[in-house]
Amino acid sequence: MIDDLRKQIQERLDQLLAEAEKLRRRTAPRATRTRVLSALTDGKAMTAGEVAPAAGLASGTVSTTLSKLAKSGGVLRLSAATASRP
Repeated sequence: MIDDLRKQIQERLDQLLAEAEKLRRRTAPRATRTRVLSALTDGKAMTAGEVAPAAGLASGTVSTTLSKLAKSGGVLRLSAATASRP
């Protein structure tokens, strides 16, 4: 009986530690947005794939962040034809 209780306690402890690890790894609020905007400070047009390594983020994360910024007016989204003009 004590062994069963010990096993249940250990399983619950493992679950709680896993949840705590997930929370610890979460990015601080607006940190992703700040990193993306910092990568764009030179003012040149960049794709999400170009911003990602400059910001140290995954391209999917950057793409999502840029979409949100474009919707809110934080960045200007250009077409590929517009962005390639000198």
